[in-house]
Amino acid sequence: DEPDHTVLSGTNRNLAFAASMTCAYAEYACPQATLADGKAPVLEFRDTAFYQARDATVPLTNTGKVALRYSWTSVAEPAADLRTASQLSIPLDLFDALLLPLKRRQHLPAFFIEPNEGTVPVGETVNFKITFRPILPGRSAMKLECSVANLSPKLQQPAVALEGVGVVPIAHIDLPPSDYLTGARRATELKTEPDHTLPAGAKLQVNTKVLEFTSHAAQPVVREFFVANPTAHPWKYIWEMNPITPRDAEAAFRFAAVEGDIEPGQRARVLVEFRASNIRFLESFWNFTIPSQQLSIPFLLVGRMEDPSVTLSTTVINFGSTLTGRKVKRTLEISNGEDSFVEFAFSDPARKVDSHTANVVVNPRQGKVPPNSKKPVDVEMLLYMEKEVSFNISCKVKGTLKTLPVNIKADGYAVHVEGSLEAPAADGKTEVKSLELEPSRNVVDFGKVQVNEKVVRTVSVYNAGRFPAMYRWRLS
Repeated sequence: DEPDHTVLSGTNRNLAFAASMTCAYAEYACPQATLADGKAPVLEFRDTAFYQARDATVPLTNTGKVALRYSWTSVAEPAADLRTASQLSIPLDLFDALLLPLKRRQHLPAFFIEPNEGTVPVGETVNFKITFRPILPGRSAMKLECSVANLSPKLQQPAVALEGVGVVPIAHIDLPPSDYLTGARRATELKTEPDHTLPAGAKLQVNTKVLEFTSHAAQPVVREFFVANPTAHPWKYIWEMNPITPRDAEAAFRFAAVEGDIEPGQRARVLVEFRASNIRFLESFWNFTIPSQQLSIPFLLVGRMEDPSVTLSTTVINFGSTLTGRKVKRTLEISNGEDSFVEFAFSDPARKVDSHTANVVVNPRQGKVPPNSKKPVDVEMLLYMEKEVSFNISCKVKGTLKTLPVNIKADGYAVHVEGSLEAPAADGKTEVKSLELEPSRNVVDFGKVQVNEKVVRTVSVYNAGRFPAMYRWRLS
């Protein structure tokens, strides 16, 4: 029903209204997921170590006249049996110990697809990424079935059968994830210092592993990871620096042990220390080798020095109008947001201001700030001259390139008071004498005064300064 309204005379008019619609079934083209004789095509992944992952792409194109809505579901086949897996070559209890990191994610399937649901506009294509990440050695299989809404009766729902074999690697290096290479965060040409570019031979291999370090306040950083031996035979490993490592980076990274032996089913802890220098960014190239297995894995150690989370409560100390000869003080705070002590040192104010103009003291001028805390610093100023003073000092955080500037300013003034004494002169006129400041003594002579007679002498005080002056008479 229309709401209550009033039709104004002469306002009626006719408007043409056009509407269109498309009524059709959804249609698609996807050779990798189109059933043949009722069977789903098989997508077979290459053998993959059970700590690694492989990806495959399946495109689906909307060839119909309406939007295509899809949703993928999985039907898993029985998982491989550890005791019958052909790749299993060490005792089960030792193998279980190595699998501890993987057991935390055993609820995840060996195969998964992204995106698993959505809509494909008319004439467009969506590329599905299917990932195989084995959690156990042996064969894994799964069937992915796609449900397309309003699908044409002439077509079958897409489906793809997935197969892959998880194999036991010769060695497993349990590193934290890094997208330094995969995320294109590495520049094609890296400069470690002015006019020094990494050699052309520093092009990285596809299987290069990356370990990143970040140092604050030039504190040494130690990273820890583990190397496991999942095979049935002991082997010896060696860490070797690649000759293409820039000279500046050779001493920046240090392995606690450059070689070691690992028994079957055991793992070894690896400690790497990074000591930052004044260079903001360093790369060091290494190889992890197992000579008996003829295995060599390239490593890239990336170290960067970042400014620590250290701030000052203020960068300007303005004493304002300051009386000469009087010491004034302000307090600022140094905040340390790091998890370790931070050392600081202020530049000498005496180098910035003339000793005849002012004396400035910073206390303490240097020291340490405890982790995640603040430290007060007093700035005292004593002005000697009437003038504006403005200069900068800096707070240097030890071991970094970071400098925190502090501007100090003040406007010096003095009290200028003049006094005069008015008294009768010998000729009967009034004589005005200027009063002298201490330690001189001014005498007010009333002359001979009769009893009960009142004699007046006038003392005038004149403020010649820029600010009000307070006075007080004291009788002694």
